[in-house]
Order: sequence, then structure tokens, then C-alpha cells
Amino acid sequence: MCTRAPRSGAKTAARWATEPRLSRLAAWALAPPLLAAWLAAPAEASPAATVAAHTWTTVRTPHVEVVTDATRAVALRVALRLEDLRQALAVLLPPLVVDASPVQVIVFRDASLARAYAPSWRGLQDDVAGFYHAGPDRRRLLFVDDVDDRGRTPSVAQHEYVHSLLDVAYPEAPLWLNEGLAEYFSTFTVDGGRARAGAPLSAHVDWLDAHDLLPLSQLFAVTQVSPDYHEGDRRGTFYAESWALVHVLLSGPEADVDQLGRVIVACRDGAPFETVFAREFGSEQALRERLHGQLEQGRWEEHVWEQPARSSSCRARWRSARRPRRTFGKPSRSTPERPTRWPGWDGSSSCATGAPRRAAGSTARSPSRRYRPPPCASSPRSSCST
Repeated sequence: MCTRAPRSGAKTAARWATEPRLSRLAAWALAPPLLAAWLAAPAEASPAATVAAHTWTTVRTPHVEVVTDATRAVALRVALRLEDLRQALAVLLPPLVVDASPVQVIVFRDASLARAYAPSWRGLQDDVAGFYHAGPDRRRLLFVDDVDDRGRTPSVAQHEYVHSLLDVAYPEAPLWLNEGLAEYFSTFTVDGGRARAGAPLSAHVDWLDAHDLLPLSQLFAVTQVSPDYHEGDRRGTFYAESWALVHVLLSGPEADVDQLGRVIVACRDGAPFETVFAREFGSEQALRERLHGQLEQGRWEEHVWEQPARSSSCRARWRSARRPRRTFGKPSRSTPERPTRWPGWDGSSSCATGAPRRAAGSTARSPSRRYRPPPCASSPRSSCST
């Protein structure tokens, strides 16, 4: 992670509230649906007890609320980076950015504590770097502030944040597109008024060099309950190929970002994805040829576009963290009763009841997550754990 001091204007962009111990607010934030794995933990190693023993900091910006037991600088940097990403995507791919209530970002400094909240597959916890969960009460993403890898925290945060945007803009998006977009924009950077995304991910490039591709029909059929999304080499191929195909669509020689925007809009209006996608990008055979051509060429170009100055809305009104009017009891496997309002939400907009506008009565969704790639077959490399 980057430990340099925040920019001089940072204090105008967000306000933090630090409490000596985790208040009921933070305890509520970490309650179900994120605590499904809590039940399996031994009583003497209760994550809830560990959470309560930590000092937590909250940073709020117009579209993000960061809750962390890391430093205030970490919370501020994550919040501002995600605001920058949202603003950049509003320029590059406007249909992806839909007005909704702020997403909550939980950043742990303790990796072992974060693992207690990780999603599971067939009784075993997934080895993931972070995950996104859309519950009936709020959208949340969770990951670890990796002090040993200064570049990892922003990429994981950006990956999971793209999931949160797509969940509002197009919740029925196929999984390969969802994960491919998240991986593609995990490389987002901004410097000197220029935004960049699509830098090559060496873990995926190395993986594709050493493994066969899935047939596109099989890639397109993967869902969150598919073994290809969870298990071993198949998971590595699914993520790498999804990233590569999205890269072809957004940064390849024939790329046109507006095509993807039209797909999102049409599908949101009820058109079948397969029909609209084929109309914009061609047949599976044509896509296969473009993908193989990209892999043979081996040049992964970045997409570069103008980044507007940070919006003045980042200087919005802030309120200190408040204790909620009601709290949850012991976490259970059932969906918790929805509170009448979000703790800490100031009620200044129509989203004050707490749910994204499109999901006022939705049920919990399975978490989307960024996995930890296994060591590359060609040679174990640290870059494979990005």
C-alpha cells in the first residue's frame, strides 16, 4: 500500500470519525449477511470479539463509506481512489454508472480476521483477496489492506467496486463479463488528468500461456455455482480468459467501448443478452478468432482517456458516525430483519432508506469475489497473487 500523506485537499473531500472501540455502528456494518462464516468459527476465536477489540475509522464520500481498522490514511486513500474510478467510468462507459446509495467498503488490516468473513464453497472457504456482497440491506465489499504489497490494495478495491457498479447498472450480467470488467478496471490509474485501464496482468498472461482456453460456449455458461468458478485450474482459466476477452472488447484493435455501453442499456431495457451481444460483437467464432489473435500477438494495450477534475460534490455535508436505532443480535444463517434506516446515513436524498433504488425489495445475492490465482504453471511468481 502507499503510505505517503494524503493530498492537501483531502480533508475537504471526506470526513472521518474515529472511535476507541468498535461502536454499535461498525458492529452492525459487519453483521449478516457478511457474517455467514462467523458461525463456523470456534467460540474462543470469535471474529466478533476480535472486531470489538479493534479501533475503527470511518471515511465517507458521496458514493463510498469506508470502515477500517487500518489507518485513517488508508481509509481516505481507498475512498478517493474509488471516487476517481467512478468518475472516470462515468466518462468512458456512462451506462455502467447508475445513481444509487453509497456502497460500504470494509478494509481489514488483519488478514486472518478477514478470512473469517470470506465466502465458502462446498463447506470450504474460498481463497479470495476480497469479495462483494449485495444484501437486502446494503451493498458491501470487503478486502484486506495488504501492507506487504503496496500495489495490491488499490487493485482489489477497484475490482470489487466494479462489481458493485455492475450490480446496480446490470445485475443480470453474465459472470464472465462481470469478472472480466472487474479485472480489467482493477488496473485503473489516473495521473495528470489522464485515466488509464487495461494494463496487462502478468498472472493472467502467464496463465494463458500455460493453459488451454475454455470454449467460449463453456465460458459464457459459467455461473456462481459452477465448479469452473471455484476449483483449481478451472478457476484460474475462467478468470484469465474472462479478463482477456474483455480486454479484446475494450482495448483490442477493433475495440469500441460504446458497443458495450449499448449492450448494457439494451439488456437493462429487457433485451436478451445473447442477441444484443452478438449484434454488437459478432458470432462466437468471430470472437474466438479475435481472442486467439490477441494471444498470439501478445500486446496488451491500455485504454487511455481524459479524466475530469474531481467533482466538487466531494465536499458534501458530513455527519459523525451515529449509533443505530436498533442492532442485530447473534448472527444467524437467516436474513436479518432490515433496519428502518442505515446507521450514519443522513437522509439527505431519496436513498435514505438504505437500499439501492433498483433493489428496494431484493434478497441477498451470492458474493462476487476476486480470487488469489494459484502459482503459474510455467514458474511460480509473486505476481500470480495480484
